[in-house]
Amino acid sequence: MTRENNKEILDLSLPPEDQRFLFKMSYSITGLISVTFFGLLAIIVSLIISGSKIEKDIYTQQKNGMLQDKTMNLLSTQIDMRRLERSFVQEKNKEFVNQYHVLANKAMDIIAEIREKYSNEIAETIYAELYQNIQKQIQFFELEAMHLEGLGFNENQGLQGQLRKLARDIEVYVTKEPQSSLKKELFILYLNLRRHEKDFISRLDPKYVEMAQAEFNMMVRQPHPATAALNQVHEDVKVLGRKYMEGLNAFAKVILLEKDANQKLIDSYNAFTISLSRALNYISDQTASQREIELNSIQLIKNTMGIAAFVFLTLIGLYGIIIIRRIVNSILTKP
Repeated sequence: MTRENNKEILDLSLPPEDQRFLFKMSYSITGLISVTFFGLLAIIVSLIISGSKIEKDIYTQQKNGMLQDKTMNLLSTQIDMRRLERSFVQEKNKEFVNQYHVLANKAMDIIAEIREKYSNEIAETIYAELYQNIQKQIQFFELEAMHLEGLGFNENQGLQGQLRKLARDIEVYVTKEPQSSLKKELFILYLNLRRHEKDFISRLDPKYVEMAQAEFNMMVRQPHPATAALNQVHEDVKVLGRKYMEGLNAFAKVILLEKDANQKLIDSYNAFTISLSRALNYISDQTASQREIELNSIQLIKNTMGIAAFVFLTLIGLYGIIIIRRIVNSILTKP
């Protein structure tokens, strides 16, 4: 009975041709499955790598955008600082000085944040220059404010108030009774003296101070016959005139210092604008370059995925053709 069962099992075994067919089919199907698996795996890995690269590019773009926003905020702050400086010069209100310092501190905080979070070696050089420039602006503005306060915020304050009082003392002396021909001559010289003073204030040319000094020298000379009364007039005018010239020289010195501080402040504003333009151009170039890199990356991903899909589908197609041909051949060769 056992022999008969074994014989039946042996009889149920496939012919050698069928065994070879199934063996080849198993290899083909295994190859097809392998190609499908590794193809899908390669596509998934490519998608992950590509997504990571695109995400990095997008982050860099966002970072450049934030850097640009910070830089534009810095530009806006600088414009407001310039406006406050002009308002202070025109209105002589010290509240503008306090507001100026608030904005200057804000500008330095913005630059410090940029240097800490957003800049690289190239940008660091530009923003370091901007930071130093802000410090110079504060220094020159404080000098300008100090000199303007020293000159006086109106004609009755500071050096201009003192100069006005000294000029008034001379005028009162040479016009008070008793009048004399000498006092009349001195009054004409006094008017010339004041004209040179006003010319200096309007034109800020030191030569007018020298002309005022020459006018003062003419006032104190003594061309008239020496008398006690005339000598006394000359002595009085000499004392008053010397005080006036000391006041005028002090006034001229400070007003020229204020002019110099103002010019240096303007130069620092211009230097800041140039550096800021360099920063904005750098950001623009970085943004354009990063955008080009991003577009190239996207194009590379498209090309890679297209080639991978083509190869994957081609291999599947080839394996499909091989399997179909083997099935057909097997059917046709069956007796």
